[in-house]
Amino acid sequence: MCLLAITLTIIVIAQNPDVDRCQPGLCGGEAMISAFRQAAQRVLGSETQLRTRVVASDPPDEVAVATASDADGVVELSFSPEGQKAHLHCYVAREKRWLDREISFGDSPGTAHNEINERGRLLGFAVATMYASEANDQTREQAPPAPPPARAPSSEAAPKIGAPGNTSLQPVAAAPERRTRRVAEFAAIMSTGLEGTAAGLGASAGFRLRLTGPIWTRLFIAGRTGNVPEAQASTRTALMGGGLAFAFLPDTASFELGTRLDLFACYFDASHLSEDDVAADRRSRWQAGADVVAEGGWHVTRDAGAFLGLGVEGVLGKTEIYTHHQRVAVVSPFRATAELGFRTRF
Repeated sequence: MCLLAITLTIIVIAQNPDVDRCQPGLCGGEAMISAFRQAAQRVLGSETQLRTRVVASDPPDEVAVATASDADGVVELSFSPEGQKAHLHCYVAREKRWLDREISFGDSPGTAHNEINERGRLLGFAVATMYASEANDQTREQAPPAPPPARAPSSEAAPKIGAPGNTSLQPVAAAPERRTRRVAEFAAIMSTGLEGTAAGLGASAGFRLRLTGPIWTRLFIAGRTGNVPEAQASTRTALMGGGLAFAFLPDTASFELGTRLDLFACYFDASHLSEDDVAADRRSRWQAGADVVAEGGWHVTRDAGAFLGLGVEGVLGKTEIYTHHQRVAVVSPFRATAELGFRTRF
C-alpha cells in the first residue's frame, strides 16, 4: 500500500540571539531543516510536499492555520533557550485539532555537523509518524479494498519497519537526555577562625562523579596559607579528602543549588621566627576533620559555569602555639569558609 502524498507547512520559530544561548546551527538553520525534510519524506513518501518558512516570533494558532489553509497540517518548531529541548506544535487539518510534543536532546560525542543532522532527522521522523496515520486514513477512503495478499514462503524475510512500502510505522521515541557524569572544579578559598586564629587564603581542586540521580561523590585537595600575628608565625594548611554532594536542581537548569559534606585529613604547619632566634622554629601536626558547605552557581555555557560556596569546617582538637614556653595563641578547631571558582563537565 502506498501512502497518499500530503502537504505540510513547517514554521520554524527563530531563536533570539540576545536572550537564547543555543549554539549556532543546533536550533534550526538550513542544515537542520534539510535533514528534517529528508527524514520526513522518507517516511511519508517522496510525493509529500513540505513548505518551510522561518518567522521571528511564534504566530497565533489562527494566523498559522490561515496562512496554510490548503495544507493537510501545520508544524510549528521551536527550541528552549539552552537548545536542549525542541517543541513541536502540530495542527491536523482533517481533525481540526492541535497536538504537542516535546523532545529532549542528549549530549553528542560527535562533531557539531553530525549533531545538527541527527537532531534534524529525529525531528523529521517524529513529525512524519504523527501524520503517517492521517495519510493512511485518506488512502483507505479513496482506494478500493485490496485482495488478500498471497501467503509468502516461510523463508522470505519480513520487511523492516520504516522500509519502503511498509505502512506499519511505529512512533519514534525522543532521544533520552544523557546526564553528565563527571565534573572538574577549581576554586579560590579563604577561611577565618571562629573564636580563635585560623585565617587563610589558598586554592582547591576537585573531581565529582555522579552516583545516582542528584547524588554525587567528590574527591578534593586544598591548600591555604596564613599567619598568627600574636606568635609572629606563618601557617600552612593542606587538606585531602572526599565526600558526597547533593544537587537540588536538574542539569538542564541555568542555575545550580546544592550542598555537600566532606571528610578530610588536615596537615597544619606553623613556622615562628623572632628577632632573637637564629633559625625558624617549625611545628606541624595531622588532624581529622569535616565540613558542610552550601553551594550556588550559574551555567555560563552548557558544560561550564561559576559557583560560590559558604560553609563551616572543623577539625578534631584545637592547636595551641607557644613561644618561649608561653602560650600566645590558639588556632580554633572551627572555621568559616568561602570559595569562588568554576566547574567544567566532561
